[in-house]
Parts: sequence; C-alpha cells; structure tokens
Amino acid sequence: MNAPRALMCPRIISRVGQGNLTSSFGIESLIKKTPTLLSAFEGEFGGKPCSVENTVIELSDHLHMIPSNLSLANFDTRLMYESAVNLNTLFSELLEPIEKDYDTIFIDCPP
Repeated sequence: MNAPRALMCPRIISRVGQGNLTSSFGIESLIKKTPTLLSAFEGEFGGKPCSVENTVIELSDHLHMIPSNLSLANFDTRLMYESAVNLNTLFSELLEPIEKDYDTIFIDCPP
C-alpha cells in the first residue's frame, strides 16, 4: 500500500500574497523564477506554456507544494473583473489535472 500523498497550495488567493507557507519550507519563490498557480491560470510562465503540473515542487516523497509569491497579491481582485472566470469552480478546474495524484489537497488562505 502506498503512503498518502498531500499537496499544499499556500496563499493561492491573498491580497497580501506573502507566501509565508512557501518560505517556511525554505523555498525562495521569486516572481520571475518560480511558477505559481497564477502561472497555470494564465497558461504561461517566462514566455513558455505553463500548466498546473509545472508549478508543483516536491518537498518530500509524500508532500508537494505549489509555491506562492507576491505575483498573487492582486489575483483575487483580478478574478473579480474577469467575467469568464467562475469563482465557484476555479480551483477545482485548475487543480483537476493533478487531483488524482493526491489523497489530500490543502489550500492555505488568509483567515
């Protein structure tokens, strides 16, 4: 039997977008060097196609993370003005390609 695997998505939507959970694991998530869920939402990072699979960082065999950085600071405000975005299903649609790979997906967000 395989041990459970978990994916953590820190501060996916946050006005602050500090990436505290990301940095607490020692990951330096630089805006121009690290793809985030925003990169997957936009479909590109650094001029190349980007999907959610490209954003996952393996912390251990059983714990992976989609990092956060200040590029997400205004993501929630932007989403409010994108008429084609369904906020009720956004995360399930973004994470759908990888959800079968994980037993649990934690989404860290502000209180």
